[in-house]
Amino acid sequence: MLNTDSENGGIAGLAAGMGTAIDVLRQQLLDISKRNRLTNTPVGKPRVKQLEIEDERSDEIFRILYLERKKMTFEAYRGTVADRADDADDGDDTDEVNRRSLFVPEYAETASEPAAHHVDRKLHTRLTAEGLQKRLLALYRDAQGIEEEQGVSVLFLALGFLRWYESESSDVERFAPLVLLPVDLERDSARGRFRLAYRDQDLEPNLSLGAMLANDFELKLPDFPEDDWAPSDYFDRTRKAVSSQPRWRVQANTIVLGFYSFAKFLMWRDLAPENEWGTEGGLAGNSLVEGLLLGGFGSESSIAAPDENLDERFPDPRELGHILDADASQTRVIAAVRDGRNLVVQGPPGTGKSQTIANIIAVAARDGKRVLFVAEKRAALDVVHARLEKCDLGPLCLELHSHKAVRRHVYDDLKNTLALGPPHAVDERRYERVRDVRDELNRLSGLLHAVDDATGETPYGVIGRLSMLDESGLARPDFGFDGAEAWSRDDFDRRLEAVEALAELTVEHGREREHPWRGANRRLTHVDRRALAVSVGDALERLRAARRSSARAAQAAGMDGAGDLSTVDAAAKRLEALAAAPDPVPRLLGANAVLERSASLLRLCEETARLQALRNDLLSDVVESALDVEWAETRLVLAAHGKSLFRWLNGDYRRALARLKGVQRGDLPKNLEGRLAVLDRLLEHGKRKLQVERDGRIGGEALGDDWRGADTDVSPILPAIRWIVGQERDLGSAAAVAKWVEAAPAGPDCLELARAVRAASEEWERAWKAVADSTDLDLGVAFGAERLDGVGFALIEERLEAWLAGMDSHDGWRRLATAGRQASELGLDEVRERLADGRLEPASARGTLEFVRAEAVWKRFRRETPELGLVDGVERAA
Repeated sequence: MLNTDSENGGIAGLAAGMGTAIDVLRQQLLDISKRNRLTNTPVGKPRVKQLEIEDERSDEIFRILYLERKKMTFEAYRGTVADRADDADDGDDTDEVNRRSLFVPEYAETASEPAAHHVDRKLHTRLTAEGLQKRLLALYRDAQGIEEEQGVSVLFLALGFLRWYESESSDVERFAPLVLLPVDLERDSARGRFRLAYRDQDLEPNLSLGAMLANDFELKLPDFPEDDWAPSDYFDRTRKAVSSQPRWRVQANTIVLGFYSFAKFLMWRDLAPENEWGTEGGLAGNSLVEGLLLGGFGSESSIAAPDENLDERFPDPRELGHILDADASQTRVIAAVRDGRNLVVQGPPGTGKSQTIANIIAVAARDGKRVLFVAEKRAALDVVHARLEKCDLGPLCLELHSHKAVRRHVYDDLKNTLALGPPHAVDERRYERVRDVRDELNRLSGLLHAVDDATGETPYGVIGRLSMLDESGLARPDFGFDGAEAWSRDDFDRRLEAVEALAELTVEHGREREHPWRGANRRLTHVDRRALAVSVGDALERLRAARRSSARAAQAAGMDGAGDLSTVDAAAKRLEALAAAPDPVPRLLGANAVLERSASLLRLCEETARLQALRNDLLSDVVESALDVEWAETRLVLAAHGKSLFRWLNGDYRRALARLKGVQRGDLPKNLEGRLAVLDRLLEHGKRKLQVERDGRIGGEALGDDWRGADTDVSPILPAIRWIVGQERDLGSAAAVAKWVEAAPAGPDCLELARAVRAASEEWERAWKAVADSTDLDLGVAFGAERLDGVGFALIEERLEAWLAGMDSHDGWRRLATAGRQASELGLDEVRERLADGRLEPASARGTLEFVRAEAVWKRFRRETPELGLVDGVERAA
C-alpha cells in the first residue's frame, strides 16, 4: 500500500527547492532592458540594420500579408531627394547627399479612407534604388545566417509602435512594436527583386513589452482579439491599457522591418509557476533536472568495463539496432543510453558524435520510445537528420525548428508518415553476413594483436610503425642487421640509445671520417695534451723543412714535386744517379741516334764488348789468321767422322784435321769434344763479328769517327749508354733524360741535395713517430694508408695544423669514437659507417634503425604466419 501523504510531501518539498532554482534561472532569461529591441526599437535613427516603411497603413499591410497571404514588393523613393542618414549609411555619395533636402511624406494618422498607394502591394521607403537594394540584401543575408546558425527566424515586420517614456521627467522617446508579423525575404535569383512574404506561424503579442509594462509600470498589455481582427482594433485596446500615462502614444502606422527575438522570453514564460511544472510527472519528478538544478550527480560506474569484449556482451548483431557504423566506444555510449544512463559525450569534430546520436535515435525508435533532439545550432540538427534520411528513417522524424515549425508542415509530415504503413521485414541473411564478417574480423584482430614472445611486438604495432615511418618521408633502408628480427625490447632499446648517442655526438663534433683526430686511440690527460702540443709543433716544423728540401730536390731531379716520402726517396735516388753519370753522357745525349735508338746502341756496344772478349780468348789458343777463316765445313766433317774406327781412311777427315791443327798455337786437343769446342768458338766469333758489322751503322751515327766496327773500344762508352738507358726507363725517353741532364746542377751539388733531403726526411719521420706513438695513431683510420710514405705532405701538414689549433677537441673525438665503438659492439657497423661518411643524416639515424628493425620483424611475422600477408583491406572494411 502506497504512502500517499509522504509521497506528496516529498514532491512538495522538492517542488519548493526546484521553484527557487527555476526562479533564479528565469530571472537570467528575462530581458526587459533598453537593449532589447522588443522594448526599445531605434525608430527614425540612421545606421541601424532595419528598414522603415513610409506612408503605409498597418491594417492594409496586415490584410495583404497575413489574411490574404499575398507577397509584397518594395518601392524606392523616385523623387529627387532621399533620407540623408539612411542613404549615407548605404554607401551613396556623401557630397550628393548633403545637397539633398530631407523629404517626409505627409499623411493623416487618423484618416478614415486609405489612398490608392496604401492598398497596392508595394511597400514605400525613403531610400534610393541602390540604397534600398543594399539594405534589403544585408537584411536577407543576416536573416539567413541567423536561421542557419540558430534554427529560428527573427525577421519580423513590426506594425504600429507604442511611444513611451521611462518616467514623467524623461524626454527620451522609446518605441516598442505592438504587432509583429513573422516574414521572409524572397527573390528568384541573385539579380531578382526582393519580395516580402508572411511566414506561416502563429502570431504572438510583444511578450517582452508586456513583461516590462507589468514589472515597471504595473500595466497589462492586452492580448490579441480572438476572432477576425485588424491591427487598429488591437491599437485601440492598447491605448486604453496605457491611458494612465498621459504622454504615451500609439503610432498605428509606424512600420519597421527588422530583427526581433522571442526565444529567451518564451523559455521564461514556459517556466512560469502557473505551468504546473511542480506537479507529479513534471519537472519536479525528473531526476535529471533535479540533479542539474539541485543536488548534482553521484558517482556512477564506468560505461566501459576493463578489457570488456563487446562481441561477448552483444553476441547477436540484430540486438544492437545500429543503422550506422559504430566503434567500441560509440557502441558503449549507445548501450548506456539504452539502459537509461545519463551521460555527457565529448570529442573534437570528426569523431562520430553525430553518427552516434543517429544510432541512439534509431535504437530508441526500435524500442518504441520517443526522442526529443535539441541543439544550439541548426547545423547539428541537419547533420543528424540527414543521416537518418540516408538510412530511410526520415519518416520517423518530425522537424520542429526553423521553417518546419508551422502547422501545415507538421500536418504534412504526419500524413506522409502514416501513409507509409507498417515497416517491411528485415532480410535475416544480412544479420548472418554481419555475424560472419564480425567473427572473421575478430580472428584477424587476434592475429594482428598477438604478442611475439621474442620481440614483445604485435603485427598490428609493427604495421603501424612502418606506416608512420614511411609517411614521415624517411628513406626506406637498403641494408639490414643479422638477428634484428629477434631483438628483444631491451636489446632494441640499447641499440636505439647507442645510435641516438652516436648521432648526437656526430652533430656536436662532426662525422667520424671527417674529424681531425680520427685514428687517435690513446686517451690524453691535460698534461698529455700539453706535451703533445709541443711534439706536434716540432713535427710540423720538421715537416715544413722536409717539404722545402724535397721541393728543391724534386726540381733538381726533374720531377714535378716530391709530395710524400716515397717521392722524396725517388728524387734522392735520381740526384745520386745524376752525380754518378759517366763523363761521356752529355756528349752521347747530343747525338740523335742516341736520343732515338739508345737501346739499340746499348745492344751494339754490349755485342761488341762480348766479341772482343771472345776474340782475346781465342787468340790464346789459335793464330790470329784463324779468325778470318770459314770453319763450318771443317766442323761438319770432324763431327761426322770423328768417332769412326776408319776415320783415318777418309781423306776429307784427314784434311779437315790438318787444317785445324795448322792454326793451333799449341797441341791439338786429343778428343773429338775438345776439337769441336775450338771450332764452335771460332764459329761463334764469326757470327758475332758479322752481327756487329751488320749493326755498325748506328754506331757510326752515334759515335762518329770513334766507331771502328769490331775494333772499337767500347769500355768508356758502354757505362754511359747503360746509364742513359736506365734513366730513360724512369723518365720515359732519352730526350727527357737529355733535358734533365742539361738542366741539372753539377755532380757534387746533386749529392749534397740528395743527402740534405734524406736527412730532412729522417728528422721528420722521427718527429712524426713521436706524435704517432703519443696518440697511438691508427694510420689507416687517420689517412687511409698502410704506410707513412704513401701519405701526402700537404695532408699531413693540414692535419697537424688542425691538431695544434684544436687540441681541446681531442676529448670530443674520444667521446665520438667511444660511441662509435659501442655501436659496433652492438652490431651496428652499417649505421656507424653511414653516419661517419655522410650517407646517413644524424636526424634520421634513430628512424632508420627503427625502420630496419620493423621490416625485419614484419618479414619474420609473415614467414611464421603467412596468412598475415593475405589480409585484404577491402574485406576488413566490409
